[in-house]
Amino acid sequence: MKAKEGRSFLTPFAWISEKIAEMPSWRAKRSHDGIRATDRFTATVSHSKVFFASFLFTKKKCLLPLLAFPLLAFPVPALAAGTQSPADVIAAVKQAVAVSLPANAAVTIGSADGAAVMAACSEPLAVSLSGVQPYENAAVRCAAPVWTLYVPVTVMATETVVVAARPVAAGQSLGLADLTLRREPEAAYTGQPVYYDPSALAGAVAMLNLPAGVIITGNDVQAPVLIKAGQTVAVDVHAGGVEVSIDAVALEAGRLGDTIMLTNPSSGRRFNALVTSAGPVVELQP
Repeated sequence: MKAKEGRSFLTPFAWISEKIAEMPSWRAKRSHDGIRATDRFTATVSHSKVFFASFLFTKKKCLLPLLAFPLLAFPVPALAAGTQSPADVIAAVKQAVAVSLPANAAVTIGSADGAAVMAACSEPLAVSLSGVQPYENAAVRCAAPVWTLYVPVTVMATETVVVAARPVAAGQSLGLADLTLRREPEAAYTGQPVYYDPSALAGAVAMLNLPAGVIITGNDVQAPVLIKAGQTVAVDVHAGGVEVSIDAVALEAGRLGDTIMLTNPSSGRRFNALVTSAGPVVELQP
């Protein structure tokens, strides 16, 4: 086998080419029926400088390659030793975030896999944070050798609020077994009234179906009935610095925050009172 005119090979390739050229080579004779041949050995040299030896066997118009293997191939470059550890980058970011982290915040740090292609830093890593919560960027800088890697950081302020402990159907009265506390991001309920004590929702009626784990807001439930119509209750009457308690009969049902009509059974006088968690309260102006 001869190299094409004007084409040169490196010494190892030229030597192998000459050796293969000395081997016998036959080509299958063709007829309009296809290929008819006995066992043949064909050695070829590819212009991509990767060599294969193939043993070809033909039978019944079929060409079956039995063996193909590379004789030479270019080496695959490997990552250089002494690269930066992504775990060290994450640790440096956590340490920087902890300095200004609110007590009730949760932090999620993004991937630092890009550090694996950076040269190992011989100096302590410096980290600076930028952006507005909840989404920030941590710039991780190395002084020797000089490089900078940006790692995304999410800082979410959280609060412990009441959530549904199990599915609740619309119209169902809530019991303490239906409620539990869980820390949730404040962004999940911004602008909505939430509850921090399960007992404050005991007896409330679900206005819609509530799946397990959902944050319960004031829009999801109707406050429980604290006072029923016809019920005799103790009413606290505040007049300046003086407080007295009288018994009265509720003329209508009342929920937390409602103002209801009551009557004094002794005098028959009717009056309004505000329903609070401690009971009906009347505030008299001095």
